[in-house]
Amino acid sequence: MHPKLGEKTPAPKYDYFSKPDGEDVPKKLWYTLQPAAASAFALSTIDVMLMTKPKGYVNILMRFGYVSFPIIGCTTAFVLTSNFLGSLRQKSDRLNWAVGGMAAGGVVGLWRRKQITGCLCALAFGFLGYMRKYGADNGFVIFPETRSHFSLRSAGYDYTLAKDVPGNYTKGPAKAEM
Repeated sequence: MHPKLGEKTPAPKYDYFSKPDGEDVPKKLWYTLQPAAASAFALSTIDVMLMTKPKGYVNILMRFGYVSFPIIGCTTAFVLTSNFLGSLRQKSDRLNWAVGGMAAGGVVGLWRRKQITGCLCALAFGFLGYMRKYGADNGFVIFPETRSHFSLRSAGYDYTLAKDVPGNYTKGPAKAEM
């Protein structure tokens, strides 16, 4: 469908899997940091407002950093490690994603300052990275593209069940006057 006059065409979405591991790293990092930063901001806000309730601007900013930086750090560690390994090995396979997931799990261990947490998260994230790449290679749809009913842009949608009749038409026969 062509856009109407005055409407902008949406920019094509970036496909993370369009290029092999090790290529187009800045775009891949930017593509993954956007939802990570949004999630980190949302979780930090929830933490500050509902859980820890710090007093003062400095304490609030420190708490935002304490919650947000590990999320952004895990994302950055995963993308940079998996792409570095892909460019080093000249392969785009599941091993890159498993090692990238392990690096992200190591960031969680550093954040929590516990070696066992880092090891367990490295194993779990490595497995999840391996399975995500396996699904992408074999065509499994993990996150289907759907239109959200409640989003930032949902106010412009028309959800009425019975839409207005166009023109001068009526909805039914006129009632006889008594």
